[in-house]
Amino acid sequence: MKPTNLPNKLSLFVCLIIGISFTTRSYSQITILTPTLDFTQACASADFNEFQVNFSFYPAQNLGADNEFLIELSDASGDFSAPVVLKHLTNSASPVREKFAIPETASGDAYKIRIRSTNPEFTSPSTTAFSAYYATHNQPFSINSYDSTVSLCQGQTYTLKIDNNNTPASPVYYPNLKYIWYKNFNEISGATSSELTVSEPGSYYCVVDYGNCVMDSYSNIVDVEVISDIVPEITASATALCNGSSVLLTSAITNSSYSYTWYKNNTAITNANGVTYEVLEPGDYQLEINMGGDCDFLSNTITINNLDFDVSINNNANTLLILPGNTLNLTAQTTAQNPSYTWFKNDIEITGESEAEILISEPGIYKVVVTQTEPCALQKEATITVSSPLYYELEISTDANYSSCSSTSTTLSISKFDAITNDDTINLIENTSNYTFQWYKNNSPITGATNSSIVIADASENGTYTLDVKLTDEDTEISNAIDVQLATENISITNDIALCNNQDVTLSANVSNSNYTYQWYKNNSSITGETNSSLITNTAGNYYLEVTSGNCTLSSNTIELIDGGINITSETPEQNVLLPSESKTIHISTDATSPTFSWYKNNELIETAKQNSITVTEIGEYKVTVTQTEGCSTEISKTFVFTAPSNVSATIANDNFKTCTTDVITISLTSLLADTDSGSIDLLEGDFSNYSFQWYKNNTMVNEANTLHLDITNPKDNGEYYVVAQVPNFGYVTSNSIHVHLTTVKQVSVSTQDGFCDTSSMVTITSDVTPTDDISFAWYKTDANTILSTSTTVTVNEAGTYYLEVTDGDCVIASNYLDIQALNEDAITTNYPSNINLVEGTTLTLTAEGAQNYNWFFNGAVVSTTNETSISEAGQYTLTASVNSCEVVKTFTVTEIENNAIAIPNTVTLNNDGINDTWALPNQYVNQPNIEIIIYKADGSVAFKSTNYMNNWPEQDYRFSNKSPVFYYMILDNGKTIKKGSITIVK
Repeated sequence: MKPTNLPNKLSLFVCLIIGISFTTRSYSQITILTPTLDFTQACASADFNEFQVNFSFYPAQNLGADNEFLIELSDASGDFSAPVVLKHLTNSASPVREKFAIPETASGDAYKIRIRSTNPEFTSPSTTAFSAYYATHNQPFSINSYDSTVSLCQGQTYTLKIDNNNTPASPVYYPNLKYIWYKNFNEISGATSSELTVSEPGSYYCVVDYGNCVMDSYSNIVDVEVISDIVPEITASATALCNGSSVLLTSAITNSSYSYTWYKNNTAITNANGVTYEVLEPGDYQLEINMGGDCDFLSNTITINNLDFDVSINNNANTLLILPGNTLNLTAQTTAQNPSYTWFKNDIEITGESEAEILISEPGIYKVVVTQTEPCALQKEATITVSSPLYYELEISTDANYSSCSSTSTTLSISKFDAITNDDTINLIENTSNYTFQWYKNNSPITGATNSSIVIADASENGTYTLDVKLTDEDTEISNAIDVQLATENISITNDIALCNNQDVTLSANVSNSNYTYQWYKNNSSITGETNSSLITNTAGNYYLEVTSGNCTLSSNTIELIDGGINITSETPEQNVLLPSESKTIHISTDATSPTFSWYKNNELIETAKQNSITVTEIGEYKVTVTQTEGCSTEISKTFVFTAPSNVSATIANDNFKTCTTDVITISLTSLLADTDSGSIDLLEGDFSNYSFQWYKNNTMVNEANTLHLDITNPKDNGEYYVVAQVPNFGYVTSNSIHVHLTTVKQVSVSTQDGFCDTSSMVTITSDVTPTDDISFAWYKTDANTILSTSTTVTVNEAGTYYLEVTDGDCVIASNYLDIQALNEDAITTNYPSNINLVEGTTLTLTAEGAQNYNWFFNGAVVSTTNETSISEAGQYTLTASVNSCEVVKTFTVTEIENNAIAIPNTVTLNNDGINDTWALPNQYVNQPNIEIIIYKADGSVAFKSTNYMNNWPEQDYRFSNKSPVFYYMILDNGKTIKKGSITIVK
């Protein structure tokens, strides 16, 4: 039906689509706005994989002839570092609406889409995150071979599995799939594999995990029931066998419908199937009771013993070692009842020993005889051998850090003390409390050295050491000998005066010890007879001293005696660079006696410089002369040269300024580099307080601009800027220049408040830019290269896309694109066609989109003034949809059809054909107060719940998250479940 004009006749309406974001550009560039999606999540499969993205760009005339738009998909976390190209487009007009398919690998909840152009290159912002899943398996499947009931015993488990027929019909065919299991329509946390072990009653089913997308991949329901436990218990007439007796075992539970099996040591006893059992042999006995099926229950365990007993000494040890001076406890262990004990040594009874434990101090063969009189008379014995060591091995050693003639102290201690027997070697180091010790040096006992270790802390104690360990009065062990040679003290020598005119000089050592020997050397040769700790000499040469203690000899430092020689040293380099305004200090050191100092600049004496240091503030050659007047009179000089930089350069820069977009800029002097022989030095990193600076614009001095920074905030101040720095002792330095162009217009927006309904109407487009003398306007239509107008507004009378370019000095700023399109009947859309079939007893909602105002009529009367109306009876419905003065009229004919359902359907087809558009049940379930309908989503949540059901689920505007969602239903009669199954919504 054609649109009509309310006051007169049919007319057209122009819809104005205004871009939602603005940007500035220069020529040969485009802007792509954030794309929008016609979906909130992408749930795809082999049957459905078509989704739409919309985006706008401008200006179209800047597109290269070979440009492509690429629809790019991020990874599942929203990362575009390796995007997937979904489609290549060659569109040249905006906006673009394009369909695409998601990859079969899609699986995640944070995907994003962006648009990228190739000529010119531009990348749009990305969309908001959305879920995307491709259902590799998308059909119902079976669990437990469609067996809907499982019976378990209490405590028993059973594994429900997805049936695997090794074909794509089973989701197990696809190894990477995960699953969600449900119990009583509630998700089971952590159950994600293809099988589930259950032990509790309930209704179980499984779906393939496609995130928020619930597809057709779901299972049947399996009901699990659990049989209650019993606790068998058996009793015994006795717990032991003696002299051929027997024990009777009896079950506390007797039931003729149960079966019984007796076990001995976990093995079933042949033909032992009654409620009692006569035991003739020792062992562990149990009873198993079967209630039928797989439910077996096991009783407690009763142990029947023979009245025998065991006996051992010290837990069945074969031999024991007794050390000299020590004692041992021998203990008999037995399982006899009321035992008596008799002890023997070498087969001779030990008088008075009748307890389970005895204390011994000698080696030998020991035996205990244990006697039991009741309930069975028995006697048993056990034997153990006690021996003493054959010999001992004793060793001493120094500590691990000891080094001969290097260490200054050491500790001697026992490193090995073993008792040797025929069968074993026993470490006695930790078992020496009963022994005594005596240390020896050079075969003489050391007074007071009676511990197991000794500390030697002085080279005067060097010698050969041994240790005696006394085990008994008759038995003493002697260790190996250790030669200890400690280092003497650190030796150094000094002289009392400098050597001058054959005057005597005394060289002295820092150590004087009568236990040491001394020998002096000159020029590496020993000096005959000089064996004291000091030496007097009056001749030049290199002198040192050797000190000996025992076998250890240590040499001193070397002193060079020079007749009358002095030296000058300094950490200041002889060649230096002196920067402008910088000062440096020269500091010298000398070995002269009572020296005097004279300083010169360019060979002229500096009268005030009499110390060993001087501060330099000017370039030139500086010399110091050191004079020694005491002892030997002598003089020495040293020279230092200071030079200036060869060149100084200045550099200025701005703070991220962008031409035609920035309205404030700061220009700064970023470096002032001085070139020297050793490299460049930035003078701004030092003290520049006595430097001066002056900024210039277009070669004219800027008033009061004499700091390192200059702020420019007014477009009237645009121009060419540089700075001049005055460097003391060098001169003026001019920087590079920077061109500054600020703009008053950073973005442009165009819009209109007009509309028209026919081609003779006029539309005026305005901008938000305030006109000035410095600004010019140029209006364009995207499909034409000519300027439509240069005024502040433009009036048009045809559909198209329009934009404005504003020129401000060197800057050209483009507006948003304004799309003006003619209205046609397709702009008003409805969710049902003009002919509608309505199943009796149901209600549907008819919805319209695309207008500003709506009026619905049924048989000539207004029934709704919103964009939707409810339809529950046959007849003719009329929609009047209007925008401003334009109107579109649509008519719908509703025909009621009979509800002829005879079975509960498992599908609903939402194609608005009036057939299976809702879940229509047979009449015995419809509008019944005692019948309750519950419909669950695949995630276990309730989607619908009602009594007096009117065949009205789902509503037409029901929002589904995927193409063919699956639901489970239960029908209850007075609270008792009478029907249950699944429903697939086909869209």
